[in-house]
Amino acid sequence: MGLDLSVMPIQYGNVKTNKWWLCYNRLSFDRNYDLFEFFGSEREEHNKKTIKEKKIPDDVSVDIYGDEGLKKEVNNPYGEPLTFFYAEDVKNIPIKKSFSDWNKAIIKFLKSLPPKTVVVLMWR
Repeated sequence: MGLDLSVMPIQYGNVKTNKWWLCYNRLSFDRNYDLFEFFGSEREEHNKKTIKEKKIPDDVSVDIYGDEGLKKEVNNPYGEPLTFFYAEDVKNIPIKKSFSDWNKAIIKFLKSLPPKTVVVLMWR
């Protein structure tokens, strides 16, 4: 058992005024702790290459498609609140040789999104 990470970019709407974030685009990284160390939280110290995760505002509903259909999520499977970052935050993540081709593709995709695209994280 280990730690896994999926990212879910919010495709439509103005995330500052839209109070419903629909997560139907989900990209799951191959497990790679060298990559995961670039994702931080508000509680941790950061360097220039670390993404600072932000808490999802209390008035925003995050709905995720799963096997049973649409489900409102507040926490990840570990009971911690869901977090997000902006696509522009990945600009400092280097593409390392140790990353799988799949992980490299996800990072390149995130870098190609409009800068203020919200990306929800799901640690599991």
